[in-house]
Amino acid sequence: MLSQPSEQRKLQEINAIYEQAESKLQDAIALLQEQIESLTQQLENSYQETQVLEQELIHTNRELSNLNQENQELYAGQQKLTLSQARILAQSLLNQGKPTSEALAKLLSEIYQVQVAPEEFAQKARSSSLLDPSIRVQQARIFATQHQLKTQFNELKTLFSKLGETLDDIS
Repeated sequence: MLSQPSEQRKLQEINAIYEQAESKLQDAIALLQEQIESLTQQLENSYQETQVLEQELIHTNRELSNLNQENQELYAGQQKLTLSQARILAQSLLNQGKPTSEALAKLLSEIYQVQVAPEEFAQKARSSSLLDPSIRVQQARIFATQHQLKTQFNELKTLFSKLGETLDDIS
């Protein structure tokens, strides 16, 4: 044991500093762990939502493909416009600034000489994180923050370990 009062005082000061540092590190570690868990949960939720939307898109794509095939079979040989005429009409509709559903309905009506209602192309109102750039940016930020938090967590663990080793060497 140490016999001199100044050495004992220094040891007590070091122990007090060590205890403060340990407490702060434990608080920081706990906070980082909570943030990692929260961000991981957000990421999992976004991933699940993306999976659901992807399945919906696959299903819709199949439906559109089937409808396209049916339309081709029904109207084979009945096209009244040539491809170049259809292109000119499509460009004209786009230049008029018509909503997409109206433009598609008009174009198909002209090509196939059948009345097509714009409502057939109305989009369903739903949030599509798969197509929303702001959600993609948010997901990228979450990934970056998660990586940063993990790095900080590992750095804190290393510093805490080194501090413990240093104090063990002193005593």
